[in-house]
Amino acid sequence: MAIQAKVILQGGVEVPDAYIRTFDVSVKKDRNPDGTDGPDGFYCTCGLSVYKDASTAAVNGPQLNVPELDRMKLVNLETRSVNAGNMVSEVLGQLYGDVKEKIVELGWEASTADIEDV
Repeated sequence: MAIQAKVILQGGVEVPDAYIRTFDVSVKKDRNPDGTDGPDGFYCTCGLSVYKDASTAAVNGPQLNVPELDRMKLVNLETRSVNAGNMVSEVLGQLYGDVKEKIVELGWEASTADIEDV
C-alpha cells in the first residue's frame, strides 16, 4: 500500500502527486527501563520514503527530503487480532491512517483511497 499526497518541501515548493511508502516497519512492546511493561502497550515504528510520483517510486528513484514525514511512531496499537496475518494488515491500516492524519495536520492533501504499491 502507498499514499499519494500533495506535500510541501522546505522552501515552499509543492509536489502535487508525491508517492509515500513505508519501509522498516517494526512492532515492539513498550518497556520501562526496569523491564516492566510500559504505558503504551505495543507500538509500531516505520520509516517513510517520499518520491515525486509513482513512476519514480517504481524504479526506486531519488527520494524527496521531507523531514515532517521521515519516521512515524504509532502508539496504543490495536492488537485485537489473534490471527497473525490479520494483525499485520490491521497494523498497516492503522499506520497508513496515521500518516494520512499527519498529512492533514500539516495542511497538505492526501488521497482518501488506498493505492497499491508499485
